Amino acid sequence: MLSISTKTQYGLVALLELTEYYNKSLVQINDIVRRRNVPKNYLEQILNRLHKAGIVKSVRGNKGGYKLGAHPDEISLKNVVASLEGVLELHNNKICPALDEVLEQVEQSVSKILDIPLSMLLERQKTLQQQIMFSI
Repeated sequence: MLSISTKTQYGLVALLELTEYYNKSLVQINDIVRRRNVPKNYLEQILNRLHKAGIVKSVRGNKGGYKLGAHPDEISLKNVVASLEGVLELHNNKICPALDEVLEQVEQSVSKILDIPLSMLLERQKTLQQQIMFSI
């Protein structure tokens, strides 16, 4: 089955933090590490990769940190996954055209679902966290 690596999961955790602080303040990597229990060295590598893809911007210095490279409505989950995992390709099976056709439909469906912007993903995260807190 398809799976999302820890690299992408940690990247999304960091991006949701940056989305929450969008247009408010820079987010320092130590704050993400402390709040989300993410390995710092690994997160630095991930944020560097996201920086190269233009998804995040970094500001150096004592009061530096990270921020989103664009509005949270303009960065999709699909962009993040492609930046960290590579482009999803399931089809291109020349041996069995019927399988290729089915896999192309799966790829299109997954692509459509992953088109959700970070802003909507953050709202969904907040809703789920409230439901969990209400259940306890």
